[in-house]
Amino acid sequence: MKTFFILGLTFLSLSAFADKHEEGTFEELKPKMIERVDKHIAHLQEVKSCVSAATDKAQLKACRDKMKAHREEMKKEKKAKKDKKKK
Repeated sequence: MKTFFILGLTFLSLSAFADKHEEGTFEELKPKMIERVDKHIAHLQEVKSCVSAATDKAQLKACRDKMKAHREEMKKEKKAKKDKKKK
């Protein structure tokens, strides 16, 4: 019984902690998330077009390199945003 009580308190405290650290209200977060998803979809469509147009292995590699560069750019943006929050 004690275990369930402690687990319950832990869960409630963690969920409360997570809610306090969200930036903005639902109405503010939803459009931002949709914008990010649209950005990812647009990039994936570009990569799909690149792969579809490829006629040899070298062109496929170029598409992969383009996708990898975009992924690295997204990681840097995410890290910069995370570092900004810490300050």
